[in-house]
Amino acid sequence: MKVFVTGGSGLVGSTLIDLLLARGDEVLAIDNFATGRRDNLQPHARLRLVEDKEEDAKARIKALREAARIGIADIEGGRYRTFDSAADVDRHLETVRDRALAKKPAR
Repeated sequence: MKVFVTGGSGLVGSTLIDLLLARGDEVLAIDNFATGRRDNLQPHARLRLVEDKEEDAKARIKALREAARIGIADIEGGRYRTFDSAADVDRHLETVRDRALAKKPAR
């Protein structure tokens, strides 16, 4: 399976990538390296890492289109989910955002 991982150079993302590669999956990862580290990922024939720059939305869109399935580490929920379409990802991200806003204390 081809899997897309966001935050691939972070602790959670790089651990997930190691597991996916060990399972035989092909991984397309994207990261802006704001908190992740390049040395968290070792070069691998089935791993492609895209550096995401804030202004480079085209790289994100291209990477998403290349992925057969979309995988997201749901840190709050403590699980890994796969999505079959960008619309499913959008719905998931809206839910995460709504939960985060509901927990935010009123000013």
